Amino acid sequence: MAKRVRGHIKWFSPEEHFGSIRPDDGSPDILVFLNNFRGTVDPYALRRGNAVEYRVERTPGGQRAVDVVLLRTEAMIQRVRGHIKWFSYEKRYGFIQRDDGLADVFVHLDDLRDAADSHRLAQGDVVEFRVEQTPRGPRATDVVVLRSAVTDERVTGRIKWFNHSKRYGFIQRDDGLPDVFVHISDLRDPADAYWVAEGDLVEFRVVQSPKGPKTVDVVLLPRD
Repeated sequence: MAKRVRGHIKWFSPEEHFGSIRPDDGSPDILVFLNNFRGTVDPYALRRGNAVEYRVERTPGGQRAVDVVLLRTEAMIQRVRGHIKWFSYEKRYGFIQRDDGLADVFVHLDDLRDAADSHRLAQGDVVEFRVEQTPRGPRATDVVVLRSAVTDERVTGRIKWFNHSKRYGFIQRDDGLPDVFVHISDLRDPADAYWVAEGDLVEFRVVQSPKGPKTVDVVLLPRD
C-alpha cells in the first residue's frame, strides 16, 4: 500500500479548484485538485496552513496528491460572527469587531466569499467568517455577509460640495431627503477620487452610521 504523507495547504483557489501542498518532510510542493480530496469538501474550507494527509501519484504532468484527507480541528472549522467596524473602499480593507469579545480582525476585500458583496460592504454589516493566523496577526477569511446595514435601493443625487484636502463632502439627494455625507473612500472606483467635483451626478446606497446617514458604493454617472 502506498505510503501516506502529511503536509499543509500552501495555497488553494476555491474558484479554480486547485492549489498546492507543502509536505512536512521538506520535499517539493505538490499539486492538488479539489476532486483529489476524499469525500465532499467545501473548497472555501481549504485555507493556507490546513493540515492534510495524502498519497502521491505520479502522472505524465508530474506528481500530484490524491486521496487527500483534510485533518480538521475545531480551530480550523469554527466560524466566528461579528460586524464590520470600519471599511475603506479606497484601501480595500477594514476591521471586524468579533461578537465573542476577542480582538478585532483584519479583513480584505479579497476575503469575501461572494464577490458581489465587494460593492456593498459597509460599517455595521453582520458577518460570519473564519480566522486565519498570519505573521501580521489574525485575518478574516471566507467572509459571508449575513445581514447588510446598507439599503438595497440605489439613490441618485448631485455632489453639493466636496473638499479634496479633507477628503469628504455632501450629496444633495434627488428624492428630497436631507443631504448625505460622502467620504472619498466610499467611491467604488478609486480613480474617481481625482475627478469628483461639485455638481457631479452620482448614484449610491445609504448606510446608517453612528454619526448619521452616509453613502457607500458611490458611482459617478456621466456628466450632463
